Amino acid sequence: MIPVADRRPIHLKIGRLMSRQCSQDDDDILFDTLNHYNQCLDLLLPMERITVARLNVRAGQRARLALATDLSKQFYKIGLELLPEIQGWDEAYEIAFEATQAIAALHNVSGEYEEAEKYHNQ
Repeated sequence: MIPVADRRPIHLKIGRLMSRQCSQDDDDILFDTLNHYNQCLDLLLPMERITVARLNVRAGQRARLALATDLSKQFYKIGLELLPEIQGWDEAYEIAFEATQAIAALHNVSGEYEEAEKYHNQ
């Protein structure tokens, strides 16, 4: 068994390898890749953060289409969390805009109006 302290760098390596295999249409690889990346977000290099943010937004879109609202919000939020260090709205406008609008809409649909308002005001 791998010690807990050594798992995160291994998740990063696996995520990097899997992201090379990740095509636009393969949801299984997308979700498996993010399962690894999202366990080691603080280990990502600055340019990897944009890539992983994009993957999370794409996973949020896929989860939203499958009506998995909570999972969708989770992916979108992770995508947004990866952006501030790189001035998200300047460097990756499309990602930030898509994620912010989608999270607000998902909160509205769930009746979480105050939470939705926070994202509408960003």
